[in-house]
Amino acid sequence: MITGTVVDETSAPMAGVSVVFTNGGGTATTDANGDYSIELYGGYTGEATPSYAGYFFNPVSIPLVNLDADHDNLDFQGMPSTLPPGWNYTITGSSHLISVPATINPTINGIDLMPGDWVGVFFMDGATEVCGGAIMWNGISAVAVTAYGDDNTTGAKDGFAELETLNWKVYSQTAGMSFDAVATYNTSMPQFDGLFHTNGLSALTGLVATGETYTISGMINNIAGNAPMSGVTVTLNNGGGSALTDVTGYYEIEVLPNWAGTATPFYMGYHFSPESVDYTAVAADIPDQDYTGAINYYTISGYITTAEGAGLPGVTIFFDNDGGSSISFPDGFYTRTVPYGYTGTAYPSLEGYSFEPETYAYSIVSDDYADQDYTATIANLPPGWGFTPTLESHVISIPLGSNPNINGVPLFPGDWIGVFYMDEGVEKCGGAAEWDGGVNIPLIAYGDDETTPEKDGFEHGVDAFIWRVYSYAAEMQFDDITVEYDETVQNYDGIYYNNGLSALLSLNGSTDVTYTLSGVVTDVADGMPMENVLIDLGDGGSTTTDATGYYEIEVLFGWIGSAEAVYPRYSFDPVTYGFYQVIGAQENKDFEGTRFPYPPGWEYNFTDTEHTVSVMSFANPTIDGTALEVGDFIGVFYYDIMTGEERCAGYAEWTGANTAVVVYGDDATTPEKDGMTVGEPFRWKVYSWTLAMEYEAIANYDLTPPYVDGFFTVNGLSRVVNIYADPLTIFATATPEVICYNTQSQLEVSAAGGSGLYEYSWSPAANLSDPNIANPVATLTETTTFTVTVNTFQYTEMETVTVTVHPMSEVTGGDDETICYNTAPADLYATATGGAGTYTYQWQQDVEGVWTDITDATAATFNPGALTETTDFRCEVTDDCGVLYTPVITITVYADLAAVAGEDQTICYNTAPEALLVSPAGGAGNYTYQWYKDGIAIENGTGAAYQPEALMVTTEFYCEVTDDCGMVMSNTVTITVYDEFVASIAADQTICYNTVPEALTSTVSGGMGEYTYQWYEGETAIEGAIAATYQPEALMATTTYYLVVTDYCGVITTNEVTITVYEDLAA
Repeated sequence: MITGTVVDETSAPMAGVSVVFTNGGGTATTDANGDYSIELYGGYTGEATPSYAGYFFNPVSIPLVNLDADHDNLDFQGMPSTLPPGWNYTITGSSHLISVPATINPTINGIDLMPGDWVGVFFMDGATEVCGGAIMWNGISAVAVTAYGDDNTTGAKDGFAELETLNWKVYSQTAGMSFDAVATYNTSMPQFDGLFHTNGLSALTGLVATGETYTISGMINNIAGNAPMSGVTVTLNNGGGSALTDVTGYYEIEVLPNWAGTATPFYMGYHFSPESVDYTAVAADIPDQDYTGAINYYTISGYITTAEGAGLPGVTIFFDNDGGSSISFPDGFYTRTVPYGYTGTAYPSLEGYSFEPETYAYSIVSDDYADQDYTATIANLPPGWGFTPTLESHVISIPLGSNPNINGVPLFPGDWIGVFYMDEGVEKCGGAAEWDGGVNIPLIAYGDDETTPEKDGFEHGVDAFIWRVYSYAAEMQFDDITVEYDETVQNYDGIYYNNGLSALLSLNGSTDVTYTLSGVVTDVADGMPMENVLIDLGDGGSTTTDATGYYEIEVLFGWIGSAEAVYPRYSFDPVTYGFYQVIGAQENKDFEGTRFPYPPGWEYNFTDTEHTVSVMSFANPTIDGTALEVGDFIGVFYYDIMTGEERCAGYAEWTGANTAVVVYGDDATTPEKDGMTVGEPFRWKVYSWTLAMEYEAIANYDLTPPYVDGFFTVNGLSRVVNIYADPLTIFATATPEVICYNTQSQLEVSAAGGSGLYEYSWSPAANLSDPNIANPVATLTETTTFTVTVNTFQYTEMETVTVTVHPMSEVTGGDDETICYNTAPADLYATATGGAGTYTYQWQQDVEGVWTDITDATAATFNPGALTETTDFRCEVTDDCGVLYTPVITITVYADLAAVAGEDQTICYNTAPEALLVSPAGGAGNYTYQWYKDGIAIENGTGAAYQPEALMVTTEFYCEVTDDCGMVMSNTVTITVYDEFVASIAADQTICYNTVPEALTSTVSGGMGEYTYQWYEGETAIEGAIAATYQPEALMATTTYYLVVTDYCGVITTNEVTITVYEDLAA
């Protein structure tokens, strides 16, 4: 029950206040005294928030977390809620109504508006926001804001203009301030554009305010190991909200400015330090608000008393599932502290006592448990097992999995397990426990009480546990007990320790105690006792009956097995007696024997056709070489293909003399096969009564007429001269056992014994010529192990034979290669795999299209030496599986590297010759060039062509050509240069008027030397003056001459010669 009172600012009761409990808690309403009450379910978590029109409350709300008890005095004080500061508005004649439903849950930065807060709309008057309508938020029902329009009859703006934007704000009483808000509108209403409309009607679907908020944050750690605690709820009252810690233990909560209240952490089953933190007028972020959590502990307690009501001390109360244990005090009181959430079972234990109730079960403990009382009664201890409970003890857990047993027989519920110690040579019990068989049990070993003169328990750290078991079913104690301790538990050395704790992995007892198994065997025909009947107990031994038919045999305690009576030609009822864990005498285990007239399953039909077979006395029937005994049976069987069965067609009891077996044929008048058909082979069998088994046999026949072989004929006669029942044996071979890939091996199996009518089956059947014959041919590409199964009707034998298949022969060779002229390639090689592996090699060379063996080239690798022409090679590889060839290996040989640089030239002085061009051939073809002039490398002379400069002397050139195959020098090109072409004439003269001067001469050199001349007088060529000299005629005036000389190398105009002529002499 939750109760409280609501008063107003004068402390007068407030009636009709709605106190809303979130999360489905419901609503309570205060009465005339301001009181309210409400019933909430256990575990409820939520907030109580009061609401009343025109009021806000302190506190704003009160949180409730995991409600587990009644709460009183959840009181509130209400105060009138007036318009927020600056929110005054003018009521005018025009308005727009806007509904604000409770379901839209207006928020400020995600924090819910509280009852008493305000919602308003504002318009703009110049740059100033002015309230145009407001309403107080009640938190439980829809409210409506009336927005007022501007009154045009006044000079001031006192409301919204038509189609002016509605600007929203909210006011928080907690923060004492206003916050801008954004509204979303319901589009199904007449107006939803967020603008003012005279007589407008709108509704909001959302109202979200934003503004300054502050964060309270911190860490919550578990005091155990300082580990972070996730999922802890931190709740702030007064509408502060709540938050959960994350996996790192961190939490944070946003609060409004000036929020004041209390923060309280909660986690089921834990308490915290501090329990809560108070805050006043929050005005900044507050970090490091940390808490430490610790699990709650609860007390389980009660009294253990006898049936008479007396307290019983020394009882150990065990709490499983790691709950620990407690020991009752002298007055029988016990107490145990367990952590929150403990789930398990408590059970008391004191040897010699049983308890009511046997256990108390606990589930998710979250409170104290008192009055958990037990009543003890004295148990039925084995004789001589009394012990003294003391205040010192050592607990030994005996789990179901330890499987306590004697000779493999598990202990029965009610059997006892005890531990003993020695006291001056006398063995005494120090503690015992009754085996339940359905739950783990504790055995309490008690220590010596040093306050008493006698030894009444184990000595700490000295006495070893002596284990004993008592069986009430067998009424005896077993002393040969071996235990194995769990080494993961505190004490595992088998020694007693005060406050010790041990656990067993196994408890095995053994004994040579035996019990008598007995009975009588009689013949059912006359009731007479049967002597020498074998009573076979398998691994329990055997015995035979005496003349009275009586037998008896001893079996060990706990023996498991069966008893079977065996006597030739008899069956017994019951067939066997089964025994499971014998722990007492087994009497009157009687058998009744019935004599067989013929072997079981040897019935046959008499028909109107028959074939008589005489088994001669000298036929000496045998079973695996041992003669058939007189009284054993010989029979002939046929095969019924419709039923898949062999059936008897006739039999005879062997007398040791000539014996006739009449074999009956099929009765054609019946639909089923009930005898042999003509030509069907006899299937012989013999039956041994001593061995109680039938055996297939093979008969040999006397073929002397009128006797016939072993096939049925009507009125036929046969005579058997030998019959033997040998076990089926087979021998399988493969010839050859090792073959080459995709070749054949002959499989073969020979069979002997059985019926002589053999069926063959080879597997796997794939790759066999016929898998159902004795000698199929296998064609194989991989090693295969064949299993051959040979069947007669009664016997099956299997044998395996493996044919090893060499892998497929493959030969690979080296890659083709390209080499330079007159060089050797890398070694050629052949790689052979598969086949028999006995490889021989012969390298061959293609000589004019004929593959020719190369002398001494008989290894896996071969080098042909220097080659001057392209050549093909291959290797012939031979082993026991055949001959293979490598792919052809082509050695491509480049032509010999050569270079020709052209012919010599002759040029004129100081002229450039024709360009030089080298023409390389052969080699790899990736040529580089270097030209030389008179033996000196020419800079930049690195192309196939080279243009020399003008030359003035004879010069020699050659080119050095290089590629991957080496370097070669071209021929030398000589450029012969003619001497410089020059010419002159001589000489000036002075002569008298009209006289002949001396002849003019010329000196010419250089050039090719094939000169032509032309003399000039002044600028005029002198006709006919074309020799090296020129004789002018008599001159009467001074005259100038020059010579033009022409040669292959050019034209030269010589110097001028002037012949000065004196004036005519006059008188």
